Amino acid sequence: MNLNENKFLGHLQAFIDKSTKAASFLIYFIVLAVSVQVVSRYGFNKFLVGIVPLVQQSFAIFLLIGGVYITSKGGHIRVTVLLDLFGPKMKQFSKILSLICMITFIGILIWQSLWMGLNALAHKETMNGLYKFMPMYPLKIFIPIIATFILIVGVIYFFKTWHNDD
Repeated sequence: MNLNENKFLGHLQAFIDKSTKAASFLIYFIVLAVSVQVVSRYGFNKFLVGIVPLVQQSFAIFLLIGGVYITSKGGHIRVTVLLDLFGPKMKQFSKILSLICMITFIGILIWQSLWMGLNALAHKETMNGLYKFMPMYPLKIFIPIIATFILIVGVIYFFKTWHNDD
């Protein structure tokens, strides 16, 4: 499937490319927040309570968005040693099997994380212990959204590479 022929998929891919590029700058915030925490803790003997969960949630978001980017670029891990042994028909069968496995896994992830996220939102779930003032529901709602993007990008990548002999 040529993305240039399908305008919707082309626009979706462009949106994903732009949003993952914008989200890649989140790493600068993470580095800055960790640096502030280290300097305040060891330089001034002052522990900033809110920074640790903020960095944890920011890093989780960064990794989730990284999954979308890696999937869109075909950078996922494959066992190419075995794939190179297959003929063209077996390679296509393995691509179909991989697509089915990916749809199953990501589908279950979307299903489970969606109800967990909606439940967390309904109860305004917060973190535990020292960080109980920090909301947890935005991150839990974000997981099924990103998983949906991974699913869409995975299906797009499947159709883009269907006739490739990689």
